[in-house]
Amino acid sequence: MPYDIDKQDCEQSDGDDGSYVLRYTDKKGKKHSNCHTSKKKAQGQIAAIEGPREMDETDDMVFGGGGFAADGEGEDDDGLEEALLRQWVREKLLAEVAATASHLFKDRSRVAAYLDQIKSGTPFELDGGGTIIIPEEGNDALVSALESNDSSAFNRAWKVGVKTSDGIKKSSGIIKKTPAFGGERAGKRLDKEDKQIGEIQAAIDAAGGVVNIMLGRRSAQGVTSIESVTGTPKADAVLKAGDEVVGAISLKYAARPNQMQQWGGVTKLYDAEIPAVVEFIKDVKYIEENSPSGRIDVTYFREIDDSDIATKICYGGGSWPEDDCDAIVASQTPITIDEDGNFIADHVWFNPEIPPGEWYPTLFARFGTGRGGGTGLKNVRLSLSPKGARVGEPLPARPPTPEVEAPADTEVEAAAEPVIDESILRGYVREKLLLEDLTRADRKEIERIFKKEMEKSKVAKKIIKKEIEAHDKKTIPGIVDKAFKKNFEKELKAALGVSFFGEPGKINKFVVDEIHDEVEKILGDKATKEMIVKICKDVIIKLYRELSFSYPQVIQRMKV
Repeated sequence: MPYDIDKQDCEQSDGDDGSYVLRYTDKKGKKHSNCHTSKKKAQGQIAAIEGPREMDETDDMVFGGGGFAADGEGEDDDGLEEALLRQWVREKLLAEVAATASHLFKDRSRVAAYLDQIKSGTPFELDGGGTIIIPEEGNDALVSALESNDSSAFNRAWKVGVKTSDGIKKSSGIIKKTPAFGGERAGKRLDKEDKQIGEIQAAIDAAGGVVNIMLGRRSAQGVTSIESVTGTPKADAVLKAGDEVVGAISLKYAARPNQMQQWGGVTKLYDAEIPAVVEFIKDVKYIEENSPSGRIDVTYFREIDDSDIATKICYGGGSWPEDDCDAIVASQTPITIDEDGNFIADHVWFNPEIPPGEWYPTLFARFGTGRGGGTGLKNVRLSLSPKGARVGEPLPARPPTPEVEAPADTEVEAAAEPVIDESILRGYVREKLLLEDLTRADRKEIERIFKKEMEKSKVAKKIIKKEIEAHDKKTIPGIVDKAFKKNFEKELKAALGVSFFGEPGKINKFVVDEIHDEVEKILGDKATKEMIVKICKDVIIKLYRELSFSYPQVIQRMKV
């Protein structure tokens, strides 16, 4: 039969908005027009019409997953009716697992609870696990729809996008239908566990009211009763000897793996950064992001390979007794206790034994619109179930991230900075510093130092003047000639110091060289010696004025 799938706004039979319309004419000539929320779901209906096939719960025919048209021959009216019936059942099942408008607005108390949860900032549970907060601020359209009890406005608000603590969401189906929203009443799921607790209590009573119960490596002595545990710990019941707790049990109403729900929540393990869970989600995300269809097309699974983590998933691994069970009893057969104190049930495991084979804790990922539970996945439903609970394919590991290869040691050595010997470095620096030409700034600095040092002492001026005037003009040139040449360099070094390397610095070298040059020029001409004496007197008197107070010994140590 020819099929047409058109993208257009439409309304489903339950009142929810859709965005794709499937049109076809059946074998009897009757025309059909069906509204769907996605193109995939429309294709799922085509697959159903074309012929029933073997499916698991990840298909569109069961849980809104994929489902492309399959080849089929020999259809008859009964086959068509079955396909339509399956489609109707699927849509009804989907409507029952989430707090959608079609269910929420059937009862004003549910709408009021929804609105109150927004205004109070109470987290909403997600159908795929985890929670989100829908703030009142920024969601005016949604709040208005709830206040006016308008289901159409509610759907429009979600279609445009609702602001949440995990970003903008556009599907009301992500919100779990809790008891407040008309879901399964609180405690209903515990009815079967309560039944099992009653069976164990009956077995205790039948044994005379006191019994020793085997819990694997140890025995719970003098058990008189079994009581349920409130809240959501790992243990469902505790064994008591009088008022004392002597054992903790996890109860599963299941004789086969596919009758059991989950070993635990995936989101909590992801938030706790359990490596096996984090890597699993990263690998799923890689497939989702690189899939041509933009989704995972099959159910993937991977066993928990860390035995310690697997044990904690099954028994709790927390504080005893509530979060560290002694035993797991999985049974649909009534539970009894034999004369040796052993549980008689379909399956019994004791801590730290990990349930083997098809019961082994296994991570599953399958397609689910709007799911992900805060893990970064877009349309993936995660679960941690017994291995035999679902059918799927082993999850392949994502390609390894390319790593930069470390260079060889020889390359590292070649690229390393050369180690310079200290003596070589000192020689290099000395050569550069001592042979470097003096700049104008250097010369100004020398001039400043001379003026500062020479003006320190007035005493030096008086002593010099006295010593000079004590000699006649004939002896002064000789004194100057001998004393100046012999002691000037020595005393200048003492006054100006030496460099870091133990040699005269730029200043010392400049001063000494310049003085030597000038003295040799002037003293080379005999006619100017008298002039030198007079100049020396004037220079010494003027420049060493301050030196006479602070450093008179400089002059006194001069040998004449």
